[in-house]
Order: sequence, then C-alpha cells, then structure tokens
Amino acid sequence: MGVLSRDRAVSPTAVRRAVAVTSGVLILGIVGAAASFVPGWAADFAASRGVVMPDDAAAVVTVDGSGRQTAPVALVCPAQVAMPTGTEVGDDQFDATPVETTFQQVAAAVGGTVTSDDVARTVMASPANDGTIRAAGLGASVTTAGDLRGLAVGACLPAASDQWLLGGGTRPGESALLTVTNPGETSATVTLGVFGPAGPEPVGTGGSLVLAPGQSQQVRVDALASGLRGIAVGVHASGGRVAASMQVQALAGLVPMGVDIVDPAAVGRRLVVAGLRSDGQAVDDPHAPLLRLLAPNGEAGRVTLTVYGTDGQVFLRGAETVDLEPGVVTDVPLGGLDAGLYAVVVDADVPVVAAGQWSRQGVMPSGSIVDGTPVDVAWIPGQAPGEAGVAAQAALPLGVHVTMSMFAGGDDASSQAAADSPVTVRLVDQGGKTAVEQQVPLSAGALATVDISALVDVVLADSATAAPLLLTVTPGPTQQLTWTLTLTANDTTDKPETLTATLNPTWPIAPQGPVSVRQVPIR
Repeated sequence: MGVLSRDRAVSPTAVRRAVAVTSGVLILGIVGAAASFVPGWAADFAASRGVVMPDDAAAVVTVDGSGRQTAPVALVCPAQVAMPTGTEVGDDQFDATPVETTFQQVAAAVGGTVTSDDVARTVMASPANDGTIRAAGLGASVTTAGDLRGLAVGACLPAASDQWLLGGGTRPGESALLTVTNPGETSATVTLGVFGPAGPEPVGTGGSLVLAPGQSQQVRVDALASGLRGIAVGVHASGGRVAASMQVQALAGLVPMGVDIVDPAAVGRRLVVAGLRSDGQAVDDPHAPLLRLLAPNGEAGRVTLTVYGTDGQVFLRGAETVDLEPGVVTDVPLGGLDAGLYAVVVDADVPVVAAGQWSRQGVMPSGSIVDGTPVDVAWIPGQAPGEAGVAAQAALPLGVHVTMSMFAGGDDASSQAAADSPVTVRLVDQGGKTAVEQQVPLSAGALATVDISALVDVVLADSATAAPLLLTVTPGPTQQLTWTLTLTANDTTDKPETLTATLNPTWPIAPQGPVSVRQVPIR
C-alpha cells in the first residue's frame, strides 16, 4: 500500500509513472496553496511506497484461484477548473484570477487496486476478490477569490454510451465548458444535444466529435447555444464509450456567482436528489434551491415531487406535481423551506433526469473595489435508489467540511425497511483498514445526516496517522439507500464555509471480461 502526496504543479512534460495502491488511498496530486483547503496535516502523507509499472507494461488481474480474469476499469477524473477562453470580464484593473486555484485528485479502492500516473486524468480500478470493482475518486478545485471563486468537486467515473448533465446556463456572464474523454482503445463518435427552456437547441456541426483512443476534447456549450436560462446536455457515443463532465460558472458583472463541476445524472422513473440545502430563503428569492427536470426520450410526462427533511415529509404548495414537455428543461423553485438539508424524491410516469441546485452567499473581501454579494453554487445529480444491502463508497478531499445526507424510504414498504436496521458508515485508512465505524439509525421517511468531518477528527485525536480519505456506506439488507456528500470550505473573508459543492458516491461495477490493460495518456 502506498500514498503519494505532491505539493507542486504537475508539468505536462513530467516523466510518466504508475503507482498501484491496494485497498487504500492514493493522493494523486495537490497543486497550489490555499490554507483553508489543504491543512497542515496534509503534509503527513509520505512519499509513495507503491508499485512502479513501466509505461509499456500490460496487466491482467486474476480475481480468484480458478484463474478467472477480470479487466480493470478506467475512471476518468475532472480537470482543475479554469477560465474558459474568451470569458474574462473587465480590463487590466480587474484581475479575473487574483489567486491561484488549489487542485487535488484522490483515488481509492475497497479490496481492489487503483493505478494512476503523474499526468493523466484516468485512474485504473482493478477488481476485488469477487470480481466487483469498488473504487472511488474525485478531482476538487478551490479558488478563494476572483471570477472562479468557489469549491468545485467532480467524481472520477467510468465511461458510458449515454450521459445527461444538468446544470448552469448560457446567458451573458455564464459559461458551460463540457469535457468529453475517450479512455478506451477504439475511436468514439460523439453526438451532443443541448436542451433549454424552449426544448432542443440547434447546434450544427459543433455537436459532433470524433475522439481517438485516449483523447479528451472540450466544448463551449455557451458558444453552441447562448442565452439559455437553464441547460441540459446529452452526450451520446458510438464505437466506444466516453466520460463527460461540465464546468459551469457565472458572473453578475464583476461579482462571482459560483463555479461547479456537473457530473452525469441517472435516468429513471424514480430518482432521488439528496443533500439539497436551504438557508431559509423566501419563495421568491433567486438564490433559493431549485430542482431541474428533463424528459429526454421525446415523451411528455407528469412528475410528482416529495420533499423530506430531517423531521419527515415537508409540504411545498404548488410544487407537488410538474408537467414536462419532451426535451424542455424545467426548473422548479424550492424557496420557502426552513434552513437545513433535504431530499427530493422524483416519481415520473416516463423516464426523466433530474438535478438539484443550492447556493450560499458570501461577502466581498475588505477593501474590494467591486460592490455586490458573491455566491457559490452546488449542483447535485439525481440518483436512482441504491440496491438494497449493497455498499457504495466515496473519496474524501482534504481540508473541507464534509456532511453526509442519507435517505431511504418514501412509500410504506421502503420506509418501514429503512427503520428496521441501521446504516453502517466506515472511514477507511490508507492501508485499507477501518479507522472508525458508526451505526446510523434511519427514521421512516426522513433524511439522516452524519458529520463526516467530526468522525475524521475522532480518528486524528486517537491516532498518529493521517486522516482517512475513503468513506464506505453499507445499507441494511432491505434498505434502498441514496446518499450524497455536502462539502463546504472557506474563502478569503471571515465568513466561514461559503464555498460549496456536493459529491455522489460510486456504486460497485460488475465484473468485466479479461483484457490486457496499458496506460493511455489523456491528450
């Protein structure tokens, strides 16, 4: 087992090398310097003791004594947030990026192996003994001032044929930068669809991409379809599978209005958006939380929304049912909620995709020549309810406050099941051992929250080792659990935790067929 920590920028010309970590946590890189994001204990991570593989090495994983072989799966991680070309506002007097963005990438495996290198954004996840891939990873950026002010976190995810990303807009001051990566060994043809409040948008030839093996390409969605209050992007691949994520950012004049990484949302007739946060905004507050919906398959449908807080179901008049037109992006305001964390259950009579968005207001630094209230936003992709009894996992970034929101229930049967047995929450150390374990009871039809950072503090108080960076959550044998991490960090002012993001877990990946695996640099 090894752990790698680097407090330097990674040069594209650096010598490439792979580090394999079994049942542990791999810190792939920390770039920049922001004290509120990377605390002193980050230095506790030692130099790598992992296995070094040459660039041309091929590996096949045997998962049991029968000789059955299962291939690793490539997880593609989001890149550090950056200003899209042409989006700078102001002149030499106003620096759009007055501070450096701090970026870190973390990868972890439960019972298996994660392998990465110095430059590529891919993580190779090998299977556990039962052939299942249980791995998690993230890319996290924090910028404490300037146009990119915000905390942006995205998961490392496997490639897929069809993906839907809901978040952001393309009105003046807004940008949406889509990144599509082909981690496979064959070329992939990609077709993009952009949807707005009036339905599908014409994108012309800009919506067609051909990606060679290992190639990554960025597309300015705001250049393809401008002036849209809210957007959804469909990414459809043939010939090979691709991974997609989208950086969304907004400005109100010179005032930063948030940045985030949008991950793909699930498609289904029942979805859950957990971890939606309200600061008690009024019904008509433009910064109140909202739910974004889309019926992507050309069918009109009706959606029933049910909101649950920590004390049970919450009733929002006027937001119980929503009619969806095919291909039309619909935003449902959720103002009027008391301050707290919530889960929204989406039940539809046609397949839909959903995402939630919430925001936090900050303050301008003292002496700022710009007036206004900066805002950071967090987008939460909707998830299908998890499989009963099946554990999921998430990597944890350094130096941010982490709270977990869990929901199981909504109808009589599942609500009763949720109350029958607790959820097991574990923090795993760098050697793959459980550092702390907690049984969390669930009330029927209510959201449960766990302060993960408090559990990390328990580990740090009782041990001389560095903080655990892997979270596993195991529901009871009859629980269909959905959970999300809410992440907050500080900016350059004295108002704490005004930078926000969310992270959904990684679910187990079924066994793959046997192949030889080589490193593929992302270009």
